[in-house]
Amino acid sequence: MTTSKHFVLLVGGSGTRLWPFSRSFAPKQFIGFKLETTLIQETASRIQTLSPFSPLSDDKSSKLLAITHFENVHEVERQLAFLNHTNQIILGEPERKNTLPAMAWAVAQISLENPNSLSDTLIAVFPSDHHIEPISHLKSDLDKAYELALEGFVVTLGIKPHVPETGYGYIQAGTPVKAGYHVKKFTEKPSLTKAEAYLKEGNYFWNSGIFIFTAQTFQTELKKHEPEIFYAIQKIIASQNNPEVLKSEYSKLKNISIDYGLIEKMGEQPGRVAMVPASFVWNDLGGWSSVFDILPKDENQNAQQGDIVTLDTHNSLLISKKGTLAAIGLQDMVVAQTDDAVLVCPKDRSQDVKKNCRTLKRKKSSCRGPSSNSKTTLGNIYRFRRRIVL
Repeated sequence: MTTSKHFVLLVGGSGTRLWPFSRSFAPKQFIGFKLETTLIQETASRIQTLSPFSPLSDDKSSKLLAITHFENVHEVERQLAFLNHTNQIILGEPERKNTLPAMAWAVAQISLENPNSLSDTLIAVFPSDHHIEPISHLKSDLDKAYELALEGFVVTLGIKPHVPETGYGYIQAGTPVKAGYHVKKFTEKPSLTKAEAYLKEGNYFWNSGIFIFTAQTFQTELKKHEPEIFYAIQKIIASQNNPEVLKSEYSKLKNISIDYGLIEKMGEQPGRVAMVPASFVWNDLGGWSSVFDILPKDENQNAQQGDIVTLDTHNSLLISKKGTLAAIGLQDMVVAQTDDAVLVCPKDRSQDVKKNCRTLKRKKSSCRGPSSNSKTTLGNIYRFRRRIVL
């Protein structure tokens, strides 16, 4: 059996949880903290090291497909121009419709262009804004997931929780299957009481948002559980991504995640969803406290970037994109400064930045960020280094 491996990058998000650095026109995947590279570049570099996407691989059919809002297409192309691989595609969504419609379009496009049978077409889907290390552990976990995917499972990688986090979805592990577990239950963002109970029970994992499956399994399950999305995407593909058809059909799609649209429904069929425990270090960088966790600390346990001056300041995150930032007597705080905005908040309330951004939007303030100057035509499929209009 000859299999082909493909990778999908979900480049979505509205850029609110890491405001003011991240904006709706420049969400967090387009910025960087730990390295000189941005988060999307880190993710793409990580994927490039995973055979067979490496340029040294003999498998030239392997594809990297990025899907984003059409206004961000040129920025994605610019940021991923460093990749030395020709089988790269960017899809531009006319509307943000959450992860399931995006994945459905991506899988359909890969299926159309792939010479292998759909049952031998392996697809791994990654958010483009997570921090993962080391890559060798990710590769090992993916190999285990591929084995399960070829047996008809939709597989996710689960993260062992170390705190009762309420901002993540949870996966309850059931009976063992190969190197993973049958998924017994998915729970989306539980209360603190439930999260504490899950941590104590020991058989719950955080949902990493990484999914692995064959094209055939995904298409079959999508058609069964969300037929409206399945048939709309098929119309788009049949039209060769005609701009009018794309805009019309996409507008009809429900805004729904893969978790709600497929995974929870498939969980009602025992044995259809599996989870492989992740052996790598993972951080979804879902707020400023998460950024603090991955950055190096000074002797006062402060994480600093930019021109920073401190006095009697401890355990705080201090970042300045422009100008000097001076902090005196701070403890467990976040201070983030850009050209046009400053955020100051306790570290344990950094998740409330999203709420504050809603207020800023109502005031038509700086949450949206500068408008994109690029013009993108709907219905185009972009290949790095050459553009094909379908």
